[in-house]
Amino acid sequence: MPLDIRHGYTKADWEMWTAAWLKDHDEIRDLLISGLYTFATFAHTTGRRVPITDWYDTVTNRQNGFQARQVVGGFSALLTV
Repeated sequence: MPLDIRHGYTKADWEMWTAAWLKDHDEIRDLLISGLYTFATFAHTTGRRVPITDWYDTVTNRQNGFQARQVVGGFSALLTV
């Protein structure tokens, strides 16, 4: 899910914190999680060998710039609920 309607990118850590916050809204939560799962699967199978990013394009499933940042700890946000 894009972060802003003007661009196709999103922040994966924000998506996971939002999914954790929306724990009682299964449909939206699952949509956010599945989007990140799709990106992570693509990132794992690509030929590029760089640390995972938290900022990616939702259309192309490609990294936008950041990599190896501490905020990817937000991927585990669902463990807080």
